[in-house]
Amino acid sequence: MVIPILIVGQFIDLYIQIFPGTVGEQVLGFQEIGTFVGFAGLFMLVTGWVLSRANLYPVNHPYLEESKNHHS
Repeated sequence: MVIPILIVGQFIDLYIQIFPGTVGEQVLGFQEIGTFVGFAGLFMLVTGWVLSRANLYPVNHPYLEESKNHHS
């Protein structure tokens, strides 16, 4: 839950630092928000796609069964 807040905060920080020097006026419009949401969605899509094809359990690991049945 903290990571989305940090990403939005970083975007706002960089936006405030860079945008006035390049354009001259601070306007947070559809294009800026849409670009941010688009890249965030693309990142989540690619990350989910790659992780869905990856084997998240190690194959032929000698202690796999022991670690699955571990109780603390």
